[in-house]
Amino acid sequence: MNRGEIFKNVPDKSELNWTTTHKFKDDLLDYFGDEFKNKNCLEVGTFQGHTTRILSFLFNKVITIDINQEWVDLARNLNEDRNNIEYYIGDIYDWIVPGVTSLYYDTFKDEEVDVVFIDAIHKYHQVVFDTINSIKTFGNIHLVYDDYGLLDEVKSAVDDMINTGMIEVVQYIGGQKDELVNPTSVNKYLKDREGIICKSRIKNG
Repeated sequence: MNRGEIFKNVPDKSELNWTTTHKFKDDLLDYFGDEFKNKNCLEVGTFQGHTTRILSFLFNKVITIDINQEWVDLARNLNEDRNNIEYYIGDIYDWIVPGVTSLYYDTFKDEEVDVVFIDAIHKYHQVVFDTINSIKTFGNIHLVYDDYGLLDEVKSAVDDMINTGMIEVVQYIGGQKDELVNPTSVNKYLKDREGIICKSRIKNG
């Protein structure tokens, strides 16, 4: 795996607040390795495509969605050398049933998805919503969460779902507790590990 090619034009979180650290991305490469090459990933929240790029080297296909047209265009440009990424522009929280069912999760219901990277709105309700709908739609999957140790609402949502038995911890990834990751942001230091990989514990249907 040529990490120089993979990390081409990919900034660290210390350079661009809304992406993940290089350590986070390295840990994704180490965990998923070559074992998921024939599997597919849904990325909820594209931003500018930096983590999308990493995912495209790990999975057979990456489906990524974001509400921001400009960001998706930047992601396409960054990853123009990658041919296994499908881009969607839309609001993942465009409710069919308010707070329960999303138009876009329904759109993806016929896709074979093995991993969901949850990185959209970093609020408690939305993180829970994305987790529940991912499991309802795709069944037994891995779930990856960004900013677990940076933002209290993300951590609270994930911890509550772990405590209820909906998901289980597989591995913590990314920056370490107390590490400075966002020098120019209000949330500068990690309060726990940057990210977390989990598995669902509820079967589809």
